[in-house]
Amino acid sequence: GAPALPEMTFTASEKVRVDQQFSLNCQASNVDAYGTDMVIIFDGYEEVVRERNSNRVSYNMTATNRHFRGADEIRLRCFAMKGNTHLVYKDAYVKRDETPAAPVYNQVNQQPRGGRYYSNRQAHQAHGEFPCHSYILVSEIKDYTRQKTEIRGDLAEDVERLFHDLTSDSQRYVTGENAIQVLNILGYNGYKVVGMVQTLTGTLQWTLERQYYE
Repeated sequence: GAPALPEMTFTASEKVRVDQQFSLNCQASNVDAYGTDMVIIFDGYEEVVRERNSNRVSYNMTATNRHFRGADEIRLRCFAMKGNTHLVYKDAYVKRDETPAAPVYNQVNQQPRGGRYYSNRQAHQAHGEFPCHSYILVSEIKDYTRQKTEIRGDLAEDVERLFHDLTSDSQRYVTGENAIQVLNILGYNGYKVVGMVQTLTGTLQWTLERQYYE
């Protein structure tokens, strides 16, 4: 009989707040992974992530006001392509969550904690004996041209300077150092690995913690 036509599933969170992370998962069936690029774009043209030689792609994206473009939803499209030929695509829409975020209370007096992040080490050293923690995510990036590693979260100013090729935008840092080198640099500067997972694309992702005092 005739070969099965390409099909696609593309799932994303139904709602998301600005600065909140959400997951994108896209898979093409009846498509040979070899030579296929899986690409997710938003707003019709801007590329979010690309997975080469694969029929699936997953990505954790952080919503910003720029993604909404003044509207009430983020418009996303996933497509599989070989060369310049689009094999199959599917759209997804993520609504802006306008519901108020629940306040965070501590367990002592049930009052808002008023927590804050200090990217400057000196600010942390001068505000008391109670510990607070900063968390970041370190992820391998599959790139067949050169090694890359992604860091999500806020880095202290003194740590940023340790990476000679670090680039950043509103969502993440990227460096040409391999993941082990990145973990070693962070480990020597107060960060500790508290979790590790393997993503659907086969890359590794680590959660790191750094303790401060406030």
